[in-house]
Amino acid sequence: MLNLIRKDLIMALSNRFYIISTLLFPLLLMFLVDFKLNEQIIAIMIYAMSSFLLNLSFYYEEKSKPQILIQSLPIRKREIVFSKYLMVFFCYLIGIIYVGLALWLAKFLGYSLHANINIPMIKITLPIVLIHQSIILPLSFGISDRLANAISTGLLVFVNNTYLTYNFERTSRRLLNNSNRFSVALIVILILVISNIVSIVLYENKELT
Repeated sequence: MLNLIRKDLIMALSNRFYIISTLLFPLLLMFLVDFKLNEQIIAIMIYAMSSFLLNLSFYYEEKSKPQILIQSLPIRKREIVFSKYLMVFFCYLIGIIYVGLALWLAKFLGYSLHANINIPMIKITLPIVLIHQSIILPLSFGISDRLANAISTGLLVFVNNTYLTYNFERTSRRLLNNSNRFSVALIVILILVISNIVSIVLYENKELT
């Protein structure tokens, strides 16, 4: 399982142009807002970074020829599916670390920031990332990686514009409300489990060419 995740990470980092573009995104966004960072800008950076990284691993999945991997190693299709869902958490963690380093660099350069990465920020962004990937992963396993990446980009823009830009306060209140904490966690876990099951069924019935 860890070897599959390592393969995915290597795949995501295999193209210098795309990985540099992904890494430059938070810095460019910080520059565009003149380093006047608030919670919603940081949430957008974390959400986008984790989504871009997972999209990259899927974009080059076809080049890795998964049918050869399955035939040559004692690996089942469901193990590949599980590794992708674990990859979601790895990409999210990388996004958190990288955005945190970018914020530290901005502070080091003397910019005054009005927000930072903390537990409430994780409570806001993690459910959004998990739900996003729960929608995209079954599409990737059942239909087409490239189509899933296109839909993922569209969903990213929609969520950013609808929930993280114009309705950030309402979204954050709902996710951080103590009375909603259990129900939000339960809903996210349920969506993730259902998504995983659907992905396994679709991938096991998909012909690899």
